[in-house]
Amino acid sequence: MARARELFDRLGLAKNSVTWNTMISGYLHRREFGTAVAMFRSMQMENVRPTEVTMASLLSACAHLGALNMGRWIHAYIRNHQLKMDVVLGNALIDMYFKCGAVETALEAFRGMPTRNIFCWNSVIAGLGMNGYGDRAVAVFHEMEKMERIKPDGVTFVGLLSACSHSGKLGYRPSTDCVHHDIEEEEKESAVMYHSEKIAIAFGIMSTREKEPIRVVKNLRICSDCHEAAKLIAKLFDRVIIVRDRNRFHHFKNGTCSCNDYW
Repeated sequence: MARARELFDRLGLAKNSVTWNTMISGYLHRREFGTAVAMFRSMQMENVRPTEVTMASLLSACAHLGALNMGRWIHAYIRNHQLKMDVVLGNALIDMYFKCGAVETALEAFRGMPTRNIFCWNSVIAGLGMNGYGDRAVAVFHEMEKMERIKPDGVTFVGLLSACSHSGKLGYRPSTDCVHHDIEEEEKESAVMYHSEKIAIAFGIMSTREKEPIRVVKNLRICSDCHEAAKLIAKLFDRVIIVRDRNRFHHFKNGTCSCNDYW
């Protein structure tokens, strides 16, 4: 990065928005968020007009720094200078507001986007969960699926599980007893999110018809965390989920299991 900065400085007056954006993105990639913001300020001093790419990068830096005031300034700049609010820029904006704790402003920005895709919906679901609004995350999911007819993906389901975990309102908290590695609790929670049962169930929901039972077979005993998650998913999506593990069949329906939580 030092070599890139040296070459950039040599450009002198030949620098344009593309070269500035490249440097800002480079600092973001290296997680040098403060330096990225400083580069933008230098860009302004040299009277180079920022683009949508510039603003999306800066919003990402603000999200990581928790710089809500600067994020609001960028939002105002986008409006005042009529920059195109495409999906990438809009997603960066709502992500910044959520990560800075401005939940209602994030939702307002989301509702005001001219076009929204699955990435935007996933950001809202994850953002609501991150701020402890698990019930609202579920409501947004149903709006996305039923009203907007947008098909959820694996990221959507992981976001929903995470929302339930953060809010504690929907009966699911990660059980990390099955993770025996010497790592931090947050890393353990992340690890159980990607257990094979959860991935298989998510794939089943995406690839089967509504109300169709989902069947999963595995050669190991289902862990306690996946068992709790399967109960929640069965209730949340109104699905019958059947898991055959090493010991028995588990028949999940309406938030309960045929084993009565004893296996």
